[in-house]
Amino acid sequence: MQMGFGFDRLDKLILPIQTANTEIVVNRNLCHYVNTTRKKEKHVSKIEKFNKYVRSGYNNNARSKLFSKDMKPKILLIGDSHSADFYNILRASKIFEKLDVKGLYIPRACGNIAHEDFNLNLIALKFRNKCGVKRIGEDRSKPWLLNADTVILVSQWKEKFLPFVRNLLQKTKEETNGKAQIILVNRKHFPNPLKRKNENLKFFNYPSEIKNINSTLRNLNEPGVMFLDFEFINCKKEGSFCSNLDSNQSLLSFDGSHLSPAGVAWIASKLEKNNFFEKLLFKRIN
Repeated sequence: MQMGFGFDRLDKLILPIQTANTEIVVNRNLCHYVNTTRKKEKHVSKIEKFNKYVRSGYNNNARSKLFSKDMKPKILLIGDSHSADFYNILRASKIFEKLDVKGLYIPRACGNIAHEDFNLNLIALKFRNKCGVKRIGEDRSKPWLLNADTVILVSQWKEKFLPFVRNLLQKTKEETNGKAQIILVNRKHFPNPLKRKNENLKFFNYPSEIKNINSTLRNLNEPGVMFLDFEFINCKKEGSFCSNLDSNQSLLSFDGSHLSPAGVAWIASKLEKNNFFEKLLFKRIN
């Protein structure tokens, strides 16, 4: 008689071996479990190292640090952990040493639309006080916005905040006295290898929710605002035929959202070819 077994941990496994056939089934299940568990543990270990990689450079060198007084173009990143991701992209560019890159961190729960006119009631109650002190236009942000040559708004944009993005762009222009160039960056997406192990990593499409978010951002067409579109960077056509692997079959993202070192290098090379980084050498005229 063959039996099926469900178990969560090896130390709780009790296997009644009744026949040779049963033993084969149990051994196969056990081997599959052990192999799967080891793969997951290995992947989780990579995720932990990966999370440190995403944030460490940004936290140590850019987050809430004031601009220097030298003549380097001042680049201000505003956003959640995706701004740390973008810091790594800039760091991989050939002109990084010519730039002064700093960051204003806004937690994902606040949305990147946290400016002084924004209704905080749209944010979960437990985050409102935290988000209230991080709004663009408050004294906290003025030293950066008044001195930035380029402001890059990059976030894991949420659908419920989209109606306020245009106001965010206008407010950002106002707070820089209209002298900085503003760059809006849409959402990037990859399959998560841990959560969706059967999903094709080489060819995938963006989920409709994220495609709709990116389409809304793309169609804002706010005067004086440049738009950087990750869908066109990573996909053969808008949100379709995308990949989570580079030419060496290295993962571009371990968690489906942030870039691995291979992903950073790959995106940076794409931006380099399109002369994006050269635009960051812009200096405002005071």
